[in-house]
Amino acid sequence: MSQALHLRSRDCQKLQLCFGLFNAAHGSSKQVIEAISYCSLSCGYDTTRSAISTLTNKSCEGALNIIDSHMFVYDNYVASTSNSIEQCKEALNKTQSGTLPMIYKLCSVKDPKDLALQPILNNLKTFRPLRLSDIRPKRNQSAAYLHQSKVTLIKTLIEFVSAFSYASQHPLVQYQACRQLDPLPKTEFFPLRMCMIEEASADGNLNIHKNIYLHQLKLDPDSLGKKAVPVITDQLTSSLIRTNQMERVDDLTVFDCRSMLQLGPAVFHMLLNLLRALHVRHYGSARQPGSLAWFFSMMDKKRLENDKPNHYTLESACEQILNGLILDAWMKECGKSLEEYAKEKPDLEKLYQLVGKILEEYATPLPEIKKLQKKETTRNTKNLRKTAVLVKALLGDDSNTPGNTLATSSPSSPPPLPPPLNPLDPEADVICQNTRLLFQNLLYAHELKISTSSAIFHGCGSNKYVLEILYYLNNLLQIWPKAFGDVMRDNTLINISGLFKHFMGVDLNIEHIIGYVKEIHESIGLLNTWDQVADLTAAIKSLHAVKVLIRNMLSLAYQKRGHTDPDTSNLVHLVTQVAKDSRLQEFVLKHDVDNSVKQTSDVKKEGYEKLEKTTILTLNRNMAVLHGEGSDIEEEDDEQDLITGTAIE
Repeated sequence: MSQALHLRSRDCQKLQLCFGLFNAAHGSSKQVIEAISYCSLSCGYDTTRSAISTLTNKSCEGALNIIDSHMFVYDNYVASTSNSIEQCKEALNKTQSGTLPMIYKLCSVKDPKDLALQPILNNLKTFRPLRLSDIRPKRNQSAAYLHQSKVTLIKTLIEFVSAFSYASQHPLVQYQACRQLDPLPKTEFFPLRMCMIEEASADGNLNIHKNIYLHQLKLDPDSLGKKAVPVITDQLTSSLIRTNQMERVDDLTVFDCRSMLQLGPAVFHMLLNLLRALHVRHYGSARQPGSLAWFFSMMDKKRLENDKPNHYTLESACEQILNGLILDAWMKECGKSLEEYAKEKPDLEKLYQLVGKILEEYATPLPEIKKLQKKETTRNTKNLRKTAVLVKALLGDDSNTPGNTLATSSPSSPPPLPPPLNPLDPEADVICQNTRLLFQNLLYAHELKISTSSAIFHGCGSNKYVLEILYYLNNLLQIWPKAFGDVMRDNTLINISGLFKHFMGVDLNIEHIIGYVKEIHESIGLLNTWDQVADLTAAIKSLHAVKVLIRNMLSLAYQKRGHTDPDTSNLVHLVTQVAKDSRLQEFVLKHDVDNSVKQTSDVKKEGYEKLEKTTILTLNRNMAVLHGEGSDIEEEDDEQDLITGTAIE
């Protein structure tokens, strides 16, 4: 019908306009678009550019419509040209960088007053120093994590041993939602024009805020001082924004102080940096059984041998290693092959109890015997002193009564060392201890992936990320009113599709958008002007919708018709077999024959000690600066930077 109307009038270009945008969305060149236009299948190149500019303006208008209840997110954009391009004075730099901004509509805002900024500023003035007991997990939180971990171990058994499929729908094998989000309505978002300002500096962040709010959206700075604006971004950007807030705490307006920006951690970047940190801490060498390098060598994953591996490749490999260790633990506890054990149809209550033993025996590091003895000695000394005081009270001051040996004995003299409470000394089998720590830490990463709970960054050396998480927890506890705290928690995850269990971190969504833009940018040529790239960025959501429309209209395949996801179960069973053959999860004296294996430190224990000694103190001092009682801004250095030579994002 559209083609028939187009034959009557060239002004009727409904199909032609959609097809022109479809070509632009796939990065077609100007010559291709013009050639298709001569065949009356598409509009011309100039008309397509004009349509993209119109879509860009529509996206900015959509952002203005939700400005009263919005979330502000941005990330860096980097594109590199070819080494073959001639270098000259007028040429662009090889690496072109900018910043892609996005405006999201907030969900779960029950009352516009929930976003009021003044109550937040008032709470900031009454801030009290944070204590370690404030952030220690409550009983219900620890129980929730324990249940999720048990479900993970049972689900792994069901996934890789089909004979246990009868248990897949049992209530005990379902993850419990501690805070279930509603997938509907779908999250609305509006990309804005990319700006040629790098976000990797404090001044750069200030200029980005001015470019977005004052130049692109043309807002009055005074209008931005009444409502809080959630900002979910990576650690580096959060740190730079907070530095600006501390340095400009005495500026005249809220916009100048940037007080309206309320920061939250980005889930995808948390997982990304956690896996990188674990990759460094547990890497070891290919000759060290139980290390990641040893597993990668067995699995023939050579791409993971560099300092900064691909995130998705590393995540997949860690999942396979975790699943293999879980299956090996199940085999040891069941005492027979898993298929034979499944024929007995064990009830879920029995499996649920058994999995608790697996967590304790295989995913918990062995305690250090020396510290256990010291702790027990201290306890015995205290008991002896209490007994001596009691005897003195009963016998009066006559402490030299004959036969009163208990009263005359020196209460300060320590009793003989008791026998070891745990005969399994971790130093006697370093390989077993390292495997337990790897099991525990990979399980933390897995739970973070599926439930967005925080994990063990501090012990891995990622001190800056821990500080950002502490800021977030402190704001939830003291600074943000409950209603606004719920808004911050609910909008950390978004749902673009509106489907159940299709949530993603806000930062992951913006990474997808950057990927779409780069695909078009590289197709049309990286030497195009930034005005074209800026228009493409703001119109990318509409261009993607046109791709889906044309694809559905012509019944085009989304992927190759023969595409199937690779079956990696053989790698999981390989890990299980090598763990069994090497007895990685068994305590064996002289397991390391040549004493070449170094013991991996317990990052959870190290993180707790750092929290207690330094990080909470740094947080309290910086919070004092934010409400005007201090002047010195303190930062924590990442050990990870020293290890890998790369910054934490």
